[in-house]
Amino acid sequence: MQENREIRVIRAGKAGVAVNVLLAAFKAVVGLMSGSIAILMDAVHTLSDALSAVITMAGVWLDGKKKGRGHVFENISAAIVAVMLLSVGIAAGVSAWEKIVAPAELSSYSAIDIVIISVAIVAKLLLGRHYARVGREVGSIALSAAAVESLADSAISAATLVSAGIMLRYGIDLDGYFGMAIAAVVVAAAVKSLWEILGASSKDDAGGVTRHS
Repeated sequence: MQENREIRVIRAGKAGVAVNVLLAAFKAVVGLMSGSIAILMDAVHTLSDALSAVITMAGVWLDGKKKGRGHVFENISAAIVAVMLLSVGIAAGVSAWEKIVAPAELSSYSAIDIVIISVAIVAKLLLGRHYARVGREVGSIALSAAAVESLADSAISAATLVSAGIMLRYGIDLDGYFGMAIAAVVVAAAVKSLWEILGASSKDDAGGVTRHS
């Protein structure tokens, strides 16, 4: 059972690496063709998202090396992913606040930007749902944390797309306000994940005490 669980989590992690690498490659190609530094930087950010999947796989793999002793490394990997998500939420909130209190020129969006944002929404949404489903079925707190991160990325992209639509249709830039709302949701989700991870770690510790008593 433990071996099957490990295999399924690692398989899901590999899917996450593949999705993020392909999405990053797509953004990089478009960025190079259009000469957009912003798109290229977004490609780098997406590539870094693959790190979450690698961390998740590493935690589960290390736990597999010490069978019957809980999920210590998986809990650690889940906490790392949750902290990464928390930092993304805080950074997004700061950036959004700056746009609200000191608005610069109106944001501009091209057709390429809209296509990239749309692809990112679908890819991250499907990946997040896959993580969540497998995480639920095998009881993996690390995959659940990765699911929250991926779904949060999809939500951020969706908010950007809605903001872009309003900007293109009505000439009103609500990017900062949408950003603040999504940042608050992301931070709340990260804190919730950390709380659940803490609870899972406490149960593992209690189980360890029981096994050694």
